[in-house]
Amino acid sequence: MVLAVDGRIVYVNRALWKTAGCTSADELLGRAPEALIIEGQRHLVRSQMVRALGGDGKGEPVEYRGLRVDGSTLPVEVLGRRITFRGRPALLAAVRDITVRDEAERARHRAETELRRVLRAVPDLIWSGNITECGVLRIRGSSSALASLTGRPSTSKYWNGERRQWLAIVHADDRRVSRNSRTS
Repeated sequence: MVLAVDGRIVYVNRALWKTAGCTSADELLGRAPEALIIEGQRHLVRSQMVRALGGDGKGEPVEYRGLRVDGSTLPVEVLGRRITFRGRPALLAAVRDITVRDEAERARHRAETELRRVLRAVPDLIWSGNITECGVLRIRGSSSALASLTGRPSTSKYWNGERRQWLAIVHADDRRVSRNSRTS
């Protein structure tokens, strides 16, 4: 959490000054809030601050590259809003380290890429999906055999229609389980 008045930091909580690599809050007090962001994005921070201070006072979460005192960077999400502090307009912002979230997103993307690669290489029919409340089959992934067996491109993400239409592609031994599956 950081509080800025007249474009200068007047308060920073322990979590933020430690994330920034400081030994105390004093290292950040009196500095401009955008000093916590890499130089190439500081103009964006200033614009966001102007909007928050001049508009309805509510900001939207924005992702930036945060800057630690040692010069290393980290992904952060900043959500600021206008407040009144000791009778003066101020900006209060939550700054959140999103390193773990970004790493999880990259890992998910790598896993999906690997799954697509495996599915393309497998000659058998393999598919994964769910049926929506409207009866639409949303295919999450499929091997290329889906296209040759059904006449639909394996890149199709949605199959509209009733369950019996998509049940036609399910092996007879598996239809009972598929019919009784819950929708999501």
